[in-house]
Amino acid sequence: MQLLSGASNDAALMPRVLAYYELVAPLMETSLAGAPIVYRNYPGGLDMPGLFHVAPFGLDIKKLLWLIHAKYAIEFYSWASLPDDDDRLRFGRILLETPPGVDFVRVKRAALVLHDLLRNEWKLHAIPLVDGGSGIALWIPLADAPHATALRAWLHVVANRAAFLHPDLISTEPNTHDDGRVHVHVSSNAAGHGSALPYSLRAHGLTVCAPIRWAELDDLPHAGTFTAESLPERLREHGDLFAKEVADIRKQVSPCAAGAVMTSRVPEPRGHIIVAAIDILGDGRPRTSHEILSAALARELVPANTQNKYVYSALIEYIARQLGRGRKPPILQDAQRRFHINEPPDDWPDLVHEPEPRADAAVQTLCDRLDETATGKDPTAFESAVCDAFAHLGFLTQHLGGHGEPDGVADAILGIDGYRVLLECKTAKSTVTDPDPLEVAKFHDGYSADYCVIVGPHFPEETEFLSELHTHHVTAIALPELQTLLHIGANAIEVKRLLQPGYACDVIADLLWDRAHGAAKRIATIACLVAREGWKAQMIAAEQGGPAHAPRLTVDAAMLLVDEALRAAGSAHACAREEMEQAFSWLSSPNVGLAKIESDALVVLASRT
Repeated sequence: MQLLSGASNDAALMPRVLAYYELVAPLMETSLAGAPIVYRNYPGGLDMPGLFHVAPFGLDIKKLLWLIHAKYAIEFYSWASLPDDDDRLRFGRILLETPPGVDFVRVKRAALVLHDLLRNEWKLHAIPLVDGGSGIALWIPLADAPHATALRAWLHVVANRAAFLHPDLISTEPNTHDDGRVHVHVSSNAAGHGSALPYSLRAHGLTVCAPIRWAELDDLPHAGTFTAESLPERLREHGDLFAKEVADIRKQVSPCAAGAVMTSRVPEPRGHIIVAAIDILGDGRPRTSHEILSAALARELVPANTQNKYVYSALIEYIARQLGRGRKPPILQDAQRRFHINEPPDDWPDLVHEPEPRADAAVQTLCDRLDETATGKDPTAFESAVCDAFAHLGFLTQHLGGHGEPDGVADAILGIDGYRVLLECKTAKSTVTDPDPLEVAKFHDGYSADYCVIVGPHFPEETEFLSELHTHHVTAIALPELQTLLHIGANAIEVKRLLQPGYACDVIADLLWDRAHGAAKRIATIACLVAREGWKAQMIAAEQGGPAHAPRLTVDAAMLLVDEALRAAGSAHACAREEMEQAFSWLSSPNVGLAKIESDALVVLASRT
């Protein structure tokens, strides 16, 4: 190997590296004994990119020094897993990196933002490390050693939350452009990936990835403050600061709850706080936790002794758990720390109320049949009930269920928009154990299917199961979602919205929201306002000058009237031309008869308004 051929001080470099690691290798072993090692050397010289290599053994003093002797290693990295399990991580790591031109002061500000966020919202402490380059790494000791997937998902929640609260300072987007923001990365929390170890050198300048105390951060001029020459004096003054901080933090555990996200097979109940919050926020208006609690107490949805801090923490933790599982939380928090339903905002006035679904004896009988057969001992009876449920939703169904066949085939009766769904049905007393999306996905091509569905009473809340649903392009529809579709009289077009890889319950809320707050509400509201304001204009014309001086209620004039009425009602929205044209058509339809169109202008009929 031609070592560091491009450097002017090659001969002196490796002895300095070795002398430094002889001092700090015992400290690295103290905190990370047995952790996987990724090392970097520079066989082409420091003016060429270094090469990364994964060592075939875990970290200990002798092996680390051997890598310097034999492989000319200078920098050391790890994903900090348990010695006997690469997928369980002893530390969560958040990396703060800067594009060129971003001042280190902004990096320090971003680090403090994450420090406060971790402490205030998750009660967790992190150890800051200046990375020897231009950034800062936050190491979060976790005594429960959570699985990498669950930990990484939660860390994405933390990073996204920080970026949401401080969009001008922090970004989670790939560091590919100079936008003046600090870029936060958590993807290195995975087997085979890594970040610089505490006390590791950086080849350029022999700076050190050094642990510091939070109180020191403000006075640090840059991330390369400590070097191989200056660190020994710091160690004499402060000792092994990283090990001391880990000991002080002690037994904190991750929000992943010792890997529960990976192993739980029982759906997590939302709890009375979450159920109450979803109900209260259902009108689309954001509220603080205080306002949610007040409304919940007034409606007697929560116990009288419920405290605001409990409401706030329950909502925050629920959002984090849902995001950590790769699920869509029904509630989110905005920059003002208010909570809102996770749907497009709706501040349109409630002038026209959606009619309540009418009781349907046939639907109720079918739902009762689904309940009975889903938990019974006759899988064939459940398969037949599911096929009948899809038939009620507008499908031509065929019950199969034989060897080498799906349990059912459902063809949407939509003419040229038709599509085919394959059905796999699973009975269980409560939650389906070990559901396998591949069971139905394997028939996809043979049956010329467009979608694959697995139906059961409930499904496990596992990231592994969710990953399999996405891998095999299968939708999991639990019984409550199927029964909801039946009760609201959904059609095959609406069912199609749910047929996305993953859990149908993450999408059905969107369908219900759009029914109450979507296009139908907007058109109905616009029509109501046009009829009301148009009639007022006609009254004024009749009183002040008659037909000859009456204004023409064209689409443009009606848009101005409706926009003014919406603003008066407190809405920040405006109607679209297409929506106004649809409202004109609806009002003037012979089946409605509230207005008529004369020469592209609407005339409101008083006798029907």
